Formats: sequence, C-alpha cells, structure tokens
Amino acid sequence: MASCIQIRSLQQAYLDDELSSGEKLQFEEHLRECPACTREMENARFLTVRLFEVFGRDRLQDDLTSSIMAHLPEMDTPHFSGVRRVKGFQPKSVSRLSRVASLIPVFVPVLLVILAALLWAAWPTSFMKEAKAVGVITLSRGEVQSGHTTGHAFQETKTKDILAKDVLVKTGENGLLLFGLLGPTQATLYGNSLLQVVNERELLLEQGRIFLDVHGEPRAFRVGTPHGDIRVMGTSFQVDTGPQGTSVTVVRGQVLVENDKSFALLTGGSQGVFQKGGVPEVYQNVPAKRCLEEARSVLPDPGAERYFRSQYAAAPILPATVQKQIFMVETRRRPVSAVKLNWLPDPYAEGHAGYQVYVSDSALNPLFKAYIAPDVFKDKSRDSLLVAVPENLQGEAVSMLHITLMPDYKSGQVETSFTEVSAIGIRQ
Repeated sequence: MASCIQIRSLQQAYLDDELSSGEKLQFEEHLRECPACTREMENARFLTVRLFEVFGRDRLQDDLTSSIMAHLPEMDTPHFSGVRRVKGFQPKSVSRLSRVASLIPVFVPVLLVILAALLWAAWPTSFMKEAKAVGVITLSRGEVQSGHTTGHAFQETKTKDILAKDVLVKTGENGLLLFGLLGPTQATLYGNSLLQVVNERELLLEQGRIFLDVHGEPRAFRVGTPHGDIRVMGTSFQVDTGPQGTSVTVVRGQVLVENDKSFALLTGGSQGVFQKGGVPEVYQNVPAKRCLEEARSVLPDPGAERYFRSQYAAAPILPATVQKQIFMVETRRRPVSAVKLNWLPDPYAEGHAGYQVYVSDSALNPLFKAYIAPDVFKDKSRDSLLVAVPENLQGEAVSMLHITLMPDYKSGQVETSFTEVSAIGIRQ
C-alpha cells in the first residue's frame, strides 16, 4: 500500500492521465480508503479546472501549420555521390542568395530563442506576482512602505495592493496597516513596526506590534521574533516586541511561545513575556479583550475587503500534514534521567522532518524542551533515541510526564511514527 506522501506526488500525473495502469489502480484504491487524500485530490482537480478556465482566453485556437510551411525555404535537390561526373563538366556557381537561404534553418531556432527572451523580459509581471501572492492590503493609512527582502528599495504601500511572499513591511509612527492572508488570517500592524511576510502561515516581527486573528486549520501558524517563536493553530492574539523582550497576549484559543531554552502554553486571558534564552513569565487574567477592541476599532476598506474574501478567504486550502503526537508517561515520582523515544523506521532516505520535543508535568507546567535533528531518522539501523533530562530537573518528583512531539517541516515533509515513549530512572 502506498503512503499518503507517495500518492500526493502522483496527483498531477493522474490528472494528466500519465500513470500506468498499475499505478492508476493503486492510486484509485488508496483514494477509496483515505478520506484525507480524497479531499486533497478534489482540491487539486478544482484548481486544475480553474487554471484551465482562467488561461482559456490566452490559448491558441488557430492552426499555424499551413502558414509556417508556406514560408519555409525549398530544399535543394539532393546530390548523390553515386552519380558519374561527365568529363569537362563544371558545376554552376552558387549565388549569395542561395547560400543565405540554405542557412535559414540554422538561424531560425536561434532567432526564436532571442525573441522568446525579449518577450519574457517585456512581459507584465502581474502574472508572476499573482503566482506568489499570499494576501491583500485591506487598509493602508499613514506612513506605510514595503519592499522585497532581496532589495533595499521601499515604496509606498496602498490599499488593495497584493502581498507576495518574502515581502518586508514597515510602518512609521502614525502608520497603520490592515491585511488579509490565505487561510484566512486577518492582521492589524501598528506604528513603528517592521514585519516580514515569509508566506501565508509564517511571519517575522522584527519590532513593533501586531494583532492576528488566525483561522483554525491543520497547518500551524508561526510568528518569529528576535526573542523566540510563537506557534498557533487557530486563535486571536497580539504580539508586541522590542529591545526589552516580547509579550504575547491571547484573546482566545491556545498559543505556544518558545525560545532556545524553554516554552509556555498560553490560553485565553493570559499573557506571556519572554526574552532570548530566558524562561517565559506567564500572567493570568490580563485585560486581553482590550487588544481585540483596539484592533476592531479600525475597519478595512469595503472594496478591498470584498476582493480579499472573494479571492483569498474562500480559496481552497489543501490539507496539511501537521501531526503532533502526545504521550503520557508515568514516573511513579521516581527521579528521571532521560526520556526514551521509539519509532518505526520508514523507507525514505531523505526529506525527513525534524521534531520539537516539549516535556511538561501532569499539570502542563513546562519542564524542558529538546530537538531531534532530521538526520537521526535517515539511519535505518536505529529506532530509538534518549533525550537527556537537564540535571537541575532530574531530582523533580513528578507523577507523570506530558510529552508532545511536534514536526518541524523546514528540512522536509516526511513524518515519523513514534510508537512508544518511556522514562529512564536514575539508579539509586
């Protein structure tokens, strides 16, 4: 039985009718047994039909065979080496025009390549921008500028502008920006802020303040800051970052904040404050609704909002493969020196996802975190790994460990199936 990853790689070939009979039978059998791949196949078929309709007006309708054949030069009469020459016969001199005509078949392909390059350089960039588009500016007020991460040229950002991947946005003291992303996600970026839009599910806030309303879906939404990362599935929250640290205020849902050393899970009405390398401080019962009221006090442009909802908010989102795995490990209040992870080796040689390991006590209070590099899963001779417990926590007497394994897709999309997690005690 083929895996879901293998089936996804064959989707386009199936739509183009390029699969062999055996592959086609295996593909259709998998779809009958896997609802997730069936939904993804329906989305792929829908996108293919939409693309066929959108580019229908640009499709060539006429047959150019006759016009091309009419303008091709006639072929010279072939000279056979077996024909006996007549004594005293001298071949006629070839004119320059005939020589030029004989070289036309050689220069025509070169000329076509040059013309194609010129057309590509002069072609409008709107199609390329649309292909990389991830959202729309629904309101731009005050001093707001944007530019690509590869360059240093910033230009004024206007309402209804398209947001593409890898775009930097900065606001002045009186600047305010509202935008929507595929998902959908709606955001309010306040003054004196610098934000990079990596893609529709990842933002980097270098400085300033942003309020986000993220629609729930299987893919995680990430906000990076200089002091750590923020990961959510679907929630409303505000991020405020500056030289002194980063604060995250949650209106509803759950938000995971983490840095190199520790992490914390925030819920509605709580706030987390953290710096790089420090343990996040969590405050409960904060006035989080004020953040929501401030963000909702500014309304988007009606025309831009309608365009966003018709083109981006309603766009089909392919199901993602984000699958966190949770294990509860009993310790019987014995000191623990390490946590052992067991998994089932897969047949893939590369493309593995790494894994973040979050360890909490039975009350979900964070204890420590670790990271499993993707190269670990390439070695098919091993099926387990020991994650050491920090020395300052080995004496903690907890009755149960709550362990969450979250895939990190920066290195690849191949997930690992963990079968067992156990605690290794300290020998007395």
